[in-house]
Amino acid sequence: MRNVFGIAASVMLLAAGAAQAAPQALICTQKVSNYEWVMPEILFILDEAQGSAQVYDGVIAHFVGKKPIPAKLKADGDTVTWDVRVRGSKSARTGTIMYTATFSKDRRKVSLFGAPRGYDNSTNVRGTCKVLKDEPAKKRKK
Repeated sequence: MRNVFGIAASVMLLAAGAAQAAPQALICTQKVSNYEWVMPEILFILDEAQGSAQVYDGVIAHFVGKKPIPAKLKADGDTVTWDVRVRGSKSARTGTIMYTATFSKDRRKVSLFGAPRGYDNSTNVRGTCKVLKDEPAKKRKK
């Protein structure tokens, strides 16, 4: 699975550009086992002004592509939901994993839930988040 920090710079270009309140990009990390539906790193782009969100992690990188996917940002601004359609490695079977992320008010902590639709097994983990900020380009020495 891809490391979401590798796309952080390009995502900041997506997040930059809102005239009013700029979207907020967060990297959240959590400890997970190999058998959980939630990845160790997840990128969120939250745009409260537009009422929208995007999300990117290793599951999305593997099954969907190299860009964040749209997610639903609830009116409270603290809950994001999204689905990822997955396919078995040696079969044509497909399924959907549904996800929910709930942030603390300061967005430093997150509670993540992931479960395949139609099955009883699910994952609940907690993580910490950091806000990604644009860094000014460093001047090159001559």
